[in-house]
Amino acid sequence: MFGHNDAAKYRTIPQRREHLSDFTISDAQWDALAIPINVAFFVKSSARSGVVALYPSPAGATESQLDLEAWKELETVNPVLGQMEPDTEALLVNRVENAREYYRVSIDHCYQLVGLIRAGWRGISGGAQVWEAIRQFFDALKSGRSREGHFHA
Repeated sequence: MFGHNDAAKYRTIPQRREHLSDFTISDAQWDALAIPINVAFFVKSSARSGVVALYPSPAGATESQLDLEAWKELETVNPVLGQMEPDTEALLVNRVENAREYYRVSIDHCYQLVGLIRAGWRGISGGAQVWEAIRQFFDALKSGRSREGHFHA
């Protein structure tokens, strides 16, 4: 459907949803990444020739400055990070409350979570309904049930 020159601009999104049960990151390493909230995703950006950190917010996906040395340290300890496909896969992190969950997912899962939060956020703290939707999102992701259209705030 695309012309010859257009085909190089587009990439197929892999259908990946992998819980990284052996992912290693200490609280100090997380703090060094300087992400202001406890849900974030990290994408290798071919346009930037590096890793971009984003977190979902009521305004959409918000970029956070990433300490590249802290990221390199994580890649050394977690080789799976070096295997992520640029622009199409992400490390999705859930550290809300007592959770310490890490996923290698296709980028569409990250933006599905962004949409869920953007659509469901109420007031300053988000409201109980959106936090329950976030919990359900991660429960479904972990169990392998997540697909588009299954999460409602």
